[in-house]
Amino acid sequence: MVKYFHPSDNAASIDWDLFSVYGTTQILENTGKDSINTILKNIYAPIAPTVLFSNEKQSIENINTTDSCVKWAYWQHQGLGMDSYDPSKIYYSVRVNAITRESKASGQGKILKSFSAIDYHGQEIAFRAKVRLKEFSKGTGHLVLKITDKNGEALFYNAMSRKPIKSGEWAEYTISTKVDSLANKIAFGFSLKDQGTLFIDSYSISQGKPNTNSEKLILSKGSPMDLSMDWEREGSGYAFLPEKEQTDKENTTIALKFTDSVIEKVEDKLFEETPKPNQILTKKLGNATYCELPVTLCLEHEKTLPIVPDRDFAQFKEKLNKTKIDTSGLGFRIANVIKVYNIAEHFHPYLKELDVDWEKELRNAIVKSYEDRTFADHVATLEEMVARLKDGHTRIDGYDKEKGRLPVAWDILEDQLVITNVLDEKLPVHIGDVVVKINGEDPDTFLDRFRSKISAGTPGWLHVRLAEESVIGKPGEEITVRVNGKTIPLSYTDTIYNDGKRKNWYRPAYKDISKDTKYINLTMNDIEAFNNLIPRLIKAKNLIFDLRGYPYPNLSSDVISYLLKEKDTASSWMRLPKYIYPDQDNVAGYIKGDWRLDPKKPYLGQKNIVFLTNGKAISYSESLLGYIKSYKLGTIIGEPTAGANGNYNKSSLLGGLKFLWTGLYLVQPNGEKVYARGILPDIERKETIEGLKENKDEVLDFAIRYLESI
Repeated sequence: MVKYFHPSDNAASIDWDLFSVYGTTQILENTGKDSINTILKNIYAPIAPTVLFSNEKQSIENINTTDSCVKWAYWQHQGLGMDSYDPSKIYYSVRVNAITRESKASGQGKILKSFSAIDYHGQEIAFRAKVRLKEFSKGTGHLVLKITDKNGEALFYNAMSRKPIKSGEWAEYTISTKVDSLANKIAFGFSLKDQGTLFIDSYSISQGKPNTNSEKLILSKGSPMDLSMDWEREGSGYAFLPEKEQTDKENTTIALKFTDSVIEKVEDKLFEETPKPNQILTKKLGNATYCELPVTLCLEHEKTLPIVPDRDFAQFKEKLNKTKIDTSGLGFRIANVIKVYNIAEHFHPYLKELDVDWEKELRNAIVKSYEDRTFADHVATLEEMVARLKDGHTRIDGYDKEKGRLPVAWDILEDQLVITNVLDEKLPVHIGDVVVKINGEDPDTFLDRFRSKISAGTPGWLHVRLAEESVIGKPGEEITVRVNGKTIPLSYTDTIYNDGKRKNWYRPAYKDISKDTKYINLTMNDIEAFNNLIPRLIKAKNLIFDLRGYPYPNLSSDVISYLLKEKDTASSWMRLPKYIYPDQDNVAGYIKGDWRLDPKKPYLGQKNIVFLTNGKAISYSESLLGYIKSYKLGTIIGEPTAGANGNYNKSSLLGGLKFLWTGLYLVQPNGEKVYARGILPDIERKETIEGLKENKDEVLDFAIRYLESI
């Protein structure tokens, strides 16, 4: 609440990821020595001295009266813009009237040297360097080796993305490869992602088989490293400079260092609604703590009052900067759980409509954090927590998943686990076979460990995600499946199979079903391709539009315009929340949006029209289908959609993780809900095991018969 709604200068200037780990660690280390409220007071005093904690409700004196204060600082949130990668560019967070320091750093600094590859075709080369990461660095270090052809296209690129440098100890790292015969240039160097410092002591490039007598140096530079001007430098907010640092020889090293690139500006308000001047909220935290939280603070000479002495704040920041984000530590795990909780608690637009005790989920995840032992355990805890949001957009990203997959694909049909594709022809398994046991247990028992970590609002989307996730595992490990009375071993392998979709997944972009009936796959056509089909569609009596999935990226709502007879009057079905208070109390309103589509010629809505859909239809698909449903532009046949419409947001978590979630509130143009419900078909039709075996598209076949009967 302090981070998002208390507008003090100090609170706005700290690194909240570090603070969350620092504060969590203070609680863990001092509980039992001091009361929880004393610990909280000590933690927050340097950044929010007017935020008070007690075991009973208190009233606190106004910091300034409305008569004596001319200008107030406060937070406004349009969705949530803080810590956000927002592909739609609609989410913003602003500390109104206050000076904001905005970083323009690129997020990665890189230095590279290059030389001709002509003399090394067919040779093995190795790039070695002795480096270490400075203690308390938030970022990661990387060696970089890149080989390009004469057009600059990469033939080889390795930047240690899967195994970045995180250690503060000096160590030698190596990247090696064989130089392609088309190679024109070899580039090598170093990069630093995020914040911190990468110390570089020495490097070398060699040819020949590494660590053998045939290996010969091409070039090298020992300690002390050089700072010549022939390094190519990339990334704003990073410096490449000498720095005295302890090495084996006590020489000056070179530091690739995050220095930041900051601009200062005074933020204007995003919208008219504001908290009251001098407004203080009383919020209950847990069972025994009350928090008095000012959501407006007086500004004097462009600084929020009261001002914490510079010395006190500097000492606190020094202490904070020494906090290490240890991804194996309990403090890190709990801090991440708390961050996920707060994002959803204050900003997830559907949270209050869900039948979920979100504070209970917080407690459960904290308890589980004590039991977790690995990073994968921690990710699983976060996934199980956010699964309760029933949000089809939601997932935890930013970590390396296992790269192995089973040599089969499967899905749930007729409430059974059914093989939908066989990727290894040697297996005695066939499409349509029912799996009755996995590792000697009921398939549901096996699937539950995946099901519990999937956020889905409808069974259809759950099955889509379950089919994707449940075939992934650690390469080399094995499971057994019981099929057709036989127990068959299946190994997870990193062999590159196709993506494992069903055998009959492919559907053409367009098909002439008959003289009267035309099939258009909206997941395969962009608007240009669709417009080219118009002459054929004009002559048809029946049109079948396939939306069993996500529309082609360049497809626009123009398709709907061809079906509209009159101007679209639906308003305000897209709603971007405006927040000025925590816990989504008294939401300030919504920035409302709509499409207001105009009819397009030729008018196609007079024809018999069917739309096919299923649980794979999510987000933009549901916007299109919402129009079909609301304006009765056609008959929808199939299964309920995913139930997750609205632009997603992506919030950064600690340890490089990302939390995806739906940030925009949407309904159908007619006002009916979509979230965790989906667009319901007019005629429900499901696939069967028998149809899968016969490679039939049963939903399409039914739609054709339906149109013929009209």
